[in-house]
Amino acid sequence: MLRRLIGRLRRELRYGFRGGLKRDIAAVLAPKLRHGVDVLFYCQFPFHEGWIRTTVADLEEAGVSYAVIVDHAAQPLETLPAEKQVLCSQRVLSRFSCKVFVTAVSGMTRRQMPNTATTIHMPHSLASLHMIYPDGAFDAYDQIFACGDHHVAEIEQLQRLRPSFRGRAVTIGYGKTDWLVEEPRKESNDETSLVVIAPSWGADNLFDRVGVPLISELLDLNLRVVCRPHPSFFVFGSRILSEFESQFGDNDRFQIEKSDATDISFLSADVLISDYSGIALEYAFVTGRPVVFADLPAKVLNPGWQSVGRDPVELGLRSQLGRVVEPDARKIAVAVSELLRTGSEERARIEALRDAHNHNFRACGATAARAIEELLG
Repeated sequence: MLRRLIGRLRRELRYGFRGGLKRDIAAVLAPKLRHGVDVLFYCQFPFHEGWIRTTVADLEEAGVSYAVIVDHAAQPLETLPAEKQVLCSQRVLSRFSCKVFVTAVSGMTRRQMPNTATTIHMPHSLASLHMIYPDGAFDAYDQIFACGDHHVAEIEQLQRLRPSFRGRAVTIGYGKTDWLVEEPRKESNDETSLVVIAPSWGADNLFDRVGVPLISELLDLNLRVVCRPHPSFFVFGSRILSEFESQFGDNDRFQIEKSDATDISFLSADVLISDYSGIALEYAFVTGRPVVFADLPAKVLNPGWQSVGRDPVELGLRSQLGRVVEPDARKIAVAVSELLRTGSEERARIEALRDAHNHNFRACGATAARAIEELLG
């Protein structure tokens, strides 16, 4: 108990002395929010804007009154209109007035949100809703925007299982693929194939399990290798990235790339290596190219996920999107070599899977904006 109290006191002191309190007061008094807006978006971290970017653009074009709250940001984001952004923390969200509140953050409570708003959860992954999220993570939302058929079925089953689950499924697609598909493939003068390693965040991830020997194997095959960590590796820190830099930093065929980097190297990859990360589904659906999945223990944040009666897509789709192999560096490298030879044969099957799991491909933002405008009346 005492330790928790001390920890809370430290957080409050940091909040006050590092400018958080001053910034939040300024946000509450800001003219752009003082009289309310029709739609209020909330990004807990700067990288969250990728899921709302095209929806914001379509609402802007339609002349809808909106603002975007950006937390944990030192300055306005370049990808959204600066005059529409307010930099502040989640602590003061409930003080703002809006008709519709939209966020890609799961696990929020109604007390944290504007209390007069219809609340919408914007999907921040193509993965299923019932295994990698804690039980009750979506209870506070009036509508849950769904990427595809799998989300709709999961939401309907969660409604039957949980009396507190209030959300209605609205199929809109996946906002991030709207702009990813428009990104040009990064060209290189180097004719060697590019392999990107992009694991999920959490215990026993691919980097921690076999990262060093896997990178060594791939470099020995004369491949270019980019490690693209989940954003949480940078937010919360990770020793393994320092180890990668120490061992491979001098190799000009090796690179560590932040997941908010503008070059979007994973779209240029000839093969992606992942475990259960949602980026594997993004990559396959946007590029039509295959993925090597390391068969690590599943990321389970809801121990009762099986009560939903459906296999999560991040488990069920793996064998259809590429190869599932043991978490052994040599075996993963062999699977990469095989897909470099045969990967083009996978495209038709991958595109068929995309149509079922990523509706309104290239048009999620427009679809979401229409759904929001219908709520506004």
